[in-house]
Amino acid sequence: MKGVLVMSTMSKLEHIMENKTRREILEILAEKGLVEFAELAATIKTSQRVDYHLSFLQSQGMVERESRGIYRLNPRYVTMVRSKLKVSRPHMLIGGLGKEITLYVDLLDALKYHGYEPSKIIYITSPEVRDEVIKSYGKDKTANTEFIVFPYVEVLRENIEVLLEASKNLVEKHIYRFEPLIDLTGGTKPTSLALLKVAQEYNLKALYFSSRKIIWINKPY
Repeated sequence: MKGVLVMSTMSKLEHIMENKTRREILEILAEKGLVEFAELAATIKTSQRVDYHLSFLQSQGMVERESRGIYRLNPRYVTMVRSKLKVSRPHMLIGGLGKEITLYVDLLDALKYHGYEPSKIIYITSPEVRDEVIKSYGKDKTANTEFIVFPYVEVLRENIEVLLEASKNLVEKHIYRFEPLIDLTGGTKPTSLALLKVAQEYNLKALYFSSRKIIWINKPY
């Protein structure tokens, strides 16, 4: 069912891009993230009004108005539009991390071997695990890593709603600057379930690391 939905949305996107002006709008938004209407109007040369095409793209759910006069791609379609237009962004890694902290470096080594070197890493974990990672690997080696910490018993062990909201917020905050990779290897089961749901909702690549191999769980494009 998920594959059918993605194909249906991709077909809709391909149809939209048959219009040169709408394709140009999507390309500018894919490249720049947030864009003012004045910049779009000045950049795109068309006999029709740019706001007409923006309104159409909004009606199709592809574009959102962030604030007055400022537009962006719907975060759920960012990776799809980039893939179609061959727009690249630096990778970032979002995952959960439990007591097996060696996964932290082992996975990064495996990703590097496969051509992925995340510019930013975010792990959802407990304060205790965060402190242990920093103690074991030092602040220099973890300089590009951010830890989102929650108490183990109250949240990480059982509160999937909080974890889902946190995961969505992380993706929407960073998706315009990076291409997120979702790591389902470590952390608690509720954390992995929340991250998997977000990967599917935002069409993100998701992976599981086992026996020094990367297994792609969700790879829509």
